[in-house]
Amino acid sequence: MTRSSISALRMKLILSLQKKYIFNIFILTFLYVISAIGVLCPLIGLFIAIIEWIFLIFLFIQKYYFKAFCMTIAFITTSFETTTFISEDVSENMVVYSIYSIPIVRSVLCYAFIMLLCIVFYNKYIGHYKQTLKRTADIRRITRLFPVMVITGTATGLIVYIINDNRVAESMWYFIKFIEFTIKILTLMSLIYTAVFICIGNEDERKKLEIFCEQLIICSAIATTITLLIGFRGHYGSKGTLIFMPLGASIASALMLFAGYRKSYKLCYFILGAIFTAEILFVASSQMGSKFYIIPMASVIILTLKGMKDGRLGSFAGVSVILLVVLAGGGTAITTTYFGAYNDWKFTQLLQLFQFKGNSLATWYLQLPNSPRVRVDEFMSILYEYRNKPWYALFGKGNAGTITHHWGNTVWTLKGGGAFSDYEIDNGIFMFMHESLNVLFIRHGLLGLYFFCISVIALMKRLLKTPWAFIGLVWIVFYWGTYRSWWIGAIAFVLALTAEYSNKSIYLERSRRL
Repeated sequence: MTRSSISALRMKLILSLQKKYIFNIFILTFLYVISAIGVLCPLIGLFIAIIEWIFLIFLFIQKYYFKAFCMTIAFITTSFETTTFISEDVSENMVVYSIYSIPIVRSVLCYAFIMLLCIVFYNKYIGHYKQTLKRTADIRRITRLFPVMVITGTATGLIVYIINDNRVAESMWYFIKFIEFTIKILTLMSLIYTAVFICIGNEDERKKLEIFCEQLIICSAIATTITLLIGFRGHYGSKGTLIFMPLGASIASALMLFAGYRKSYKLCYFILGAIFTAEILFVASSQMGSKFYIIPMASVIILTLKGMKDGRLGSFAGVSVILLVVLAGGGTAITTTYFGAYNDWKFTQLLQLFQFKGNSLATWYLQLPNSPRVRVDEFMSILYEYRNKPWYALFGKGNAGTITHHWGNTVWTLKGGGAFSDYEIDNGIFMFMHESLNVLFIRHGLLGLYFFCISVIALMKRLLKTPWAFIGLVWIVFYWGTYRSWWIGAIAFVLALTAEYSNKSIYLERSRRL
């Protein structure tokens, strides 16, 4: 072939890839928007869920296993999973249909499908996986904990039920939740294992998975703008107006961070992330509450540090510093004037975490707003639970571990407050902990804390190497074992921990050349 024919062929290939990329962006954006419409009209939502399942089953039968895995992630990420953030008046009759919430089978079909995909990819890549795992220290150390956590979490959960600890055996509620949480954690670990098998077993598929997850995040920003223009709004009771999007959509603010790792289209990524952040600040709030502000703040800090490290502290870093000053320096004055009631409330809560009006932890604790103080009370109550029952401390109280309110002055018995369910309040035992640290501590004890710490450290070591480390960090710190629409964070977790062992990471590869 002549040089000109090779160049022409190369150009055709590039154009073909660009068309495919744009097509994917269109389809994924459409998925977000149509899912929002499905929430407003449950019949449409049910129809969408059925169509999604027909498509997934078709892909599986045709042995398009990788496409089936990617689309499963897409359908989960674009789905609404709770009525909490939909309406000002949430009634028991409200229902949201999705890939993991359809009549009769509920979430069982989704969980079984993910486990089935895990088995398929295990059989496909197990040989290469075992060979490569020897040189992937962090991912090996973390994933080897999963079977131990599942076995001990299941065993201790059954022991808790048999001996009627905290009176859990007096109704079927605990046992039902125990089964539900056990299946859910098995599914999450299957999802992570599947991503590991793909990322270690096939570098081409790893690159495609990375691009696909990037597209999902881009489309969440685009779809948020579209739904806001249409007039869709969510609500957190009467406390404020929210974007009408799945919880995981809020990660789109981190697109500003992605700009620092891209070789091309840097400005597009930065603008998309900045516009999304502005929409959250000035139009409709994020369901993440005060946690959301950590994303743009941390993104601009990491972007600046990366620019300094690479010796390329240019315009993005300068704009990032300005954004950081706007976000942090204005404080409550800005939030009160512009942000609206919900953002004002949540941003003030975040600022109060760093206000030390005294010289003791007791003073700091007393000035905390109620929401973060509940988290502190939960952690301390877990410590007291283990002090009173030290035999649980090593492996925790199982996949549905419970505590009583041992410590703190927050009120846990206020019904309708959103912190705990009516059943927990009526029975004086509490299962639904807030934040991953408390979830892992009550369910898996010191083993859970060890898993949390090594995961956080492994991701922090990679913050300046790949943007997936930050997304994985947000997920592991806040959403382990909770919202499924944030499971894209679990995929980011794997992408981050395997990036340095891949020759085709679309971010690490480029950062080496800078």
